[in-house]
This record gives sequence, structure tokens and C-alpha cells, in this order.
Amino acid sequence: MAVAGKTREQMIEEYDRFCDYDKEWNIRSQKCYAENPDISWDDV
Repeated sequence: MAVAGKTREQMIEEYDRFCDYDKEWNIRSQKCYAENPDISWDDV
């Protein structure tokens, strides 16, 4: 997520999308670990 040439609004929008993605990824990864505690990071 480069910032050169972007407006403040664009940067905020991209950051918000990243936060949404990160939140969902954490939910999915926790489910993976709960179902298979020995799963590798690469497989999550």
C-alpha cells in the first residue's frame, strides 16, 4: 500500500479495507488453529 500520489481519503479507504481483511483473516486463522492445533503457518 504505497502512499505516493494518493489523497488522504484514498489512504484512509485502503487502510480501512486492510483492517476489514485483517479482521476476517484472524477469524479464519483462529478457526484453522482450533480445528488443527498443529497446522503450520504456511497452511493457515
